[in-house]
Amino acid sequence: AFCRTRFCSPAYETANERYAQFGDRMNFIHLEIYSGLPNPAERGWQIAPSVTAFGVQSEPWVYLIDARGTVVYRVEGLFTAEEIERELHRLLQL
Repeated sequence: AFCRTRFCSPAYETANERYAQFGDRMNFIHLEIYSGLPNPAERGWQIAPSVTAFGVQSEPWVYLIDARGTVVYRVEGLFTAEEIERELHRLLQL
């Protein structure tokens, strides 16, 4: 509901579907752009501190991080379910 781009909602849905498939084998974290949910307007549409801390300048992003904390894959903007699923399978094999 609070996406800043038209790509955010489809990306969220794709990631959420992968969570249903892989969530029992890995952690999924969603970073919301605005603070003050469920009504970010009450805080003047302030950017969430986590977004600032991670240096996120655009949306959407998907990061896959291995057990050592190393980013092993990242993609910005448009991506397919098959692309993310392939990379998740690859990550599980590490």
